[in-house]
Amino acid sequence: MQPPPVPRPTATGKLISTARVFVKKGKEARMKELIVAIRREAEASESGTLTYRATQALGTDGEFLIFEEYVDERALAHHYKGEAFTAMGEILQNEDILDVERGGVIIDYFEEF
Repeated sequence: MQPPPVPRPTATGKLISTARVFVKKGKEARMKELIVAIRREAEASESGTLTYRATQALGTDGEFLIFEEYVDERALAHHYKGEAFTAMGEILQNEDILDVERGGVIIDYFEEF
């Protein structure tokens, strides 16, 4: 999985990223494992990651929302190069986890005002 290009610097410097992830029925536990590994790495070794919050939709199978905040676009680029994020990308390519009919992974960037 290749994330979209890292955006330009924002007025405040801070960058918000959301990822909506749709997985096939029965693949929720596997996706949670992958997300938890990324969150642990972000919290332990990414000083530029200010927030990494992972959620699962209530009442909708296979839908996750991840809310992330970074000090700047360089911190986000560093996150994308992390071991856990890279491993997840390889796993998503090799295992039939994502529900591409519902969108697979949708990443959007925002700036705070």
